[in-house]
Formats: sequence, C-alpha cells, structure tokens
Amino acid sequence: MTQQERSAAELFDRAVFEHGHGKLDTAIDLMRDAVIMYAAADSAAAQPSDERTRARSVACRLCGDFLAESERYAEASKIYQEAVDQYSLQQSEEAEVESRRCAHKLLDCIAMLRARPFERLNLLIARYEHLQRQYAAQPAHEMQEAECAAHIARILARRDRPDEAVTRYREALEILGRAEMDPGVYMAIAESNHRLGGLLAYRLNEPAEALLHYRKAIVLYAEYEPYVYGMQQAREMCERAIKELTAIL
Repeated sequence: MTQQERSAAELFDRAVFEHGHGKLDTAIDLMRDAVIMYAAADSAAAQPSDERTRARSVACRLCGDFLAESERYAEASKIYQEAVDQYSLQQSEEAEVESRRCAHKLLDCIAMLRARPFERLNLLIARYEHLQRQYAAQPAHEMQEAECAAHIARILARRDRPDEAVTRYREALEILGRAEMDPGVYMAIAESNHRLGGLLAYRLNEPAEALLHYRKAIVLYAEYEPYVYGMQQAREMCERAIKELTAIL
C-alpha cells in the first residue's frame, strides 16, 4: 500500500467516524479528500490494483451518500458517476449490484436538480470543481487545476454572476502563480487578466482595477501571443479597452 493509499484510508475512517457522530459537513470534507487521494494514487500507480479500486469505489459511494444527505445534489451526482465507473472495473456480483444502486442514486440526484431549476448551474460547475480538486492533489498539475477554475469562471460570467466569476479568475491566477513558468502558462495568465479586466470594466463598474489587469495582460501578450496575419489580436483588444476606459476616467 502506498502512502497516498494509507492517507486515503485514514481520511475514509475519520469521515465515517465523524458522520456517525452527526458531523455531516466534516464527514463530507474528509470523504471528499479520501476520494481525491485514491484518484491521485491511481494516477501515480504503474498498474491497477483491485484492492485500491474497491476502496475507491466505496469511498465514492459514501461520499455521494453524504453529499445527497446534505442536499448537494450536483456534486453528489458527479461522485456517484465516479462510483459507477469504479464498480464497473470490478468483476463481481456485489460490485454489479452496487453499481446499479449508485446509478439509481445518480438519477435521483438529477431528478432533484430538475425539480430545482435555479440549481442547475451547480451541475455544470460540479464536474470542474471535482476535477480541480483531483489536479490539486497531484504534483505539477497547476496548469490543469487553473484551467478548471477559469472554465468555472467563464460559466459564471455567461450566467450573469460576474462577482463569482471574478473570484474564480483570481483563483486561477493564484494557482498559475505556483506553476512552472513556460509560454503556455504565461498565455493563461494573460487570458485570465484579460477576462478579469472585461468583467471589472463592463460588468462591475471598476475601471481603475480593470486597467491594472489589462496592462498585465498586454505585457504578456506582447511577449507570448502568436501573430496572426501580422497582428496580436488579444493584445490589441486590451489596448483598445484601455483607451476607452482612460477616456472616461
């Protein structure tokens, strides 16, 4: 058993203990971490392990149960799907039964979300939050982790939730600041600053702060954005936005 598997097993046991003592939120946090740690162990392993797959499937199932109990149906549906996937890797009648149960619970969660239209956005976001947590548990995956945060930000911006979108873009920038720098990372930083500038300027009426982000984006675009037909289009968009904003300040 690897250190990651031992850590996952410890988190699992603590989660079950806390749930048994009525501390649902704490149990969810611990079991969610156990699921992520098992996923990280799978990613790091040279070959599959039947024991690890069984442990991961049970952790996913219980995590889904805890989340559903807390009425966090969007996240629960994603975890139940992961449980189904893990049970499908096992060749046993018990695993097949548990897979069907998790599939039914997944459908129940989706039905609850359909009955609550205002929560459907959470279903879109839950997948990327789960991926982000998995990437965060693995070394040298800051770029992928930040891409999840930025994708959530784009979803929130399209759904007219600019304040939350800004928070997610800032989260993406914080994560990228920990990454090993290369042209792709610099471009991702530029793009997040660019989108932050747009939200602050045109959705939240904070032009002074928007200018700071546009200027950061321009510096990086000038260095790393590819030329298309002799133009750096994103850089020029930021420059035009700066001219518009300085004219009204």
